[in-house]
Amino acid sequence: MAGHSSTADASWSPASQARRTLEALIRLFRLSEADLGQLLDQALAETLAITKSAVGYIYFYDEGTRLFTLHAWSDSVMAACSITEKQTTYELDKTGLWGEAVRRRAPVLVNDFQAPDPCKKGYPEGHVPLRNFLTIPVFHADAVTAVIGVGNKHGDYVPDDVTNLELIARGVWSMVLRRQAEEEARAGRELRRLQRILDATPAPLYHSDPQGLVSGCNNAFAAFFGLAKPDAAGKTLPDLLGIDPALLPEEDADPAEFPVQAQGKTRHVLFRRSSYKNRRGQRLGSIGVLTDITLRKRMESELAERENTFREILRGIRAGILVVDPRERTVLDANDIALGIVGLPRDLLLGSPCTALRWIRQSDNAPADCCPMDGPEIINEEYRIERPDGTTLPVSRTVVPAVRSGQTLHYEILFDVGERKALERQLALAQRLESLGGLASGIAHEINTPIQYIGDNLTFLEGAFTDLGDRLAGQERDEDLDFLLEEIPNALSQSREGVARVAGIVGAMKRFSHAGGEEMGLLDLPKAIENATVISRNEWKYHAEITLDLDPELRYIPCRPGDFNQVLLNLLVNASHAITDKYRDTGEKGRITVTTRNEDGWMTLSVLDTGCGIPAANIHRVYDPFFTTKEVGKGTGQGLALCHDIVVKKHGGSITVDSQPGQWTRFTVRLPLDKTPENDP
Repeated sequence: MAGHSSTADASWSPASQARRTLEALIRLFRLSEADLGQLLDQALAETLAITKSAVGYIYFYDEGTRLFTLHAWSDSVMAACSITEKQTTYELDKTGLWGEAVRRRAPVLVNDFQAPDPCKKGYPEGHVPLRNFLTIPVFHADAVTAVIGVGNKHGDYVPDDVTNLELIARGVWSMVLRRQAEEEARAGRELRRLQRILDATPAPLYHSDPQGLVSGCNNAFAAFFGLAKPDAAGKTLPDLLGIDPALLPEEDADPAEFPVQAQGKTRHVLFRRSSYKNRRGQRLGSIGVLTDITLRKRMESELAERENTFREILRGIRAGILVVDPRERTVLDANDIALGIVGLPRDLLLGSPCTALRWIRQSDNAPADCCPMDGPEIINEEYRIERPDGTTLPVSRTVVPAVRSGQTLHYEILFDVGERKALERQLALAQRLESLGGLASGIAHEINTPIQYIGDNLTFLEGAFTDLGDRLAGQERDEDLDFLLEEIPNALSQSREGVARVAGIVGAMKRFSHAGGEEMGLLDLPKAIENATVISRNEWKYHAEITLDLDPELRYIPCRPGDFNQVLLNLLVNASHAITDKYRDTGEKGRITVTTRNEDGWMTLSVLDTGCGIPAANIHRVYDPFFTTKEVGKGTGQGLALCHDIVVKKHGGSITVDSQPGQWTRFTVRLPLDKTPENDP
């Protein structure tokens, strides 16, 4: 915008002022190449010079909307004004003294601007101070179309200033009308050219005026909604799209997705709109573009359904999935089942190096610290994973490379095979027990027959010798005969006791090997405990004594007898080994105490030993398969895992352990007494 300050002149007669006004108009008419903004800036500069004013403005006015729009403002005002956000539009009802030119439809001249006036509303802080002020309305077809104002003249404004200002205004406005017509014609040509470009664009496009009413659209927009282009004009976009206005994004903001109604169908669109302005930065409206993403949304929905189906399948077969970046060697993703297998929460696992997961190969019991595919191909290989809480879990592991988003990733497919391993252990043990049971039964049968012969014969010999002694009574005997007569009865008695003991062991073996199969039945608990102590005697007799504290009221319990006998034997053998480890080579003996009680409908069996105890770091791992602290060849780490499976999974009971390292360990088994053979699942 042009700037001007008034200067002193020796001759400012009315004639000279008229001449200067005419010269100013001639100069303005010569601005044939200037656009409307340049013309108004120059017109304001000429007005300031003619009226010898320091500040001035030109506002256009719309009687329909009663709005003023700033089109020119003197540079001196902009330089001196300290208002941070300068207003460019005003409503007539909110204007003060300067709006009186429109309300009165006549010039307003004030030479003492500081004097009180009821029409004044004051100006905001930071506005240029005014000493005097002159503003006039500009008419066209009997309507006020603009106002021109000047202020801060050196001296007072006079009627000649009003006349000169009106002359300038009429001349300028005739040029404004011509320029507007030219610009409208030019804009029409540009609009037609733009319309041809828009119509050639396959995406639906529209443009709207500052009030948000659609002023035009392209062929694709009309075809998308099934309407003629003229039918779109004058409507708001929410009306055309059939949507809530709140769904529309702000101008120049990020695009938004939402469904619209088009030709009776719901279509999904990606919508974005931008404002467009003239060369003076004034907003003229907005342009919007719609992208039909219905097919994409349908494909995304189908893909989501497939992913959900796949996810449900994986969940159903209990498959864990780890996604590993082979280049960065980090874990990118994991499903919930995989998180449960590795024993880590999602926030700790994702982003961690794949070497942080400790795998132990089942085949050679060696650590496999490499990331997948660093070593040989992995297909259904069995590993044990060591989890952060110290537990281990047997896992079947397969690694498959696949491309996702253009990047090759490794997908680790994990199956928890702990239950399968437990079943395999139980099956193997059952097979061994079946073989041993058959063998023990046969051996017991083979031993039992000669033992019966020996026992019967010893009984006969003992009776016969007694008769023989009676007959020899009173007869002369030497010392040797006396010795035989005295010791032979003792030898026969000891022999009969030994035979009875062998018969008892044989009977216990027969009862243990024929205790029953997988079906529920009633077990004679005291007899079962007695049999287990007899069979395990060789494990404890050198280093321990056994005390039985059995509830006399607790006789028969519902259980799977064969399985329960195995639990008894494992607990006694474990207790024996713990005592042996503590008392070996000391000459002392420990004690194993077996206790039974009926506690509120539950059978409680405890096996307490005074052995070496279990360290606190290991006590939570005693039921883990393959975990053992025994020396090589003495334990496989499967006995207590089997006990846990039998008690918890097969009987719905519980097994707990508490221990004082170096002092004692107690295992407690609890089984429900109301689980009869008839109500067993």
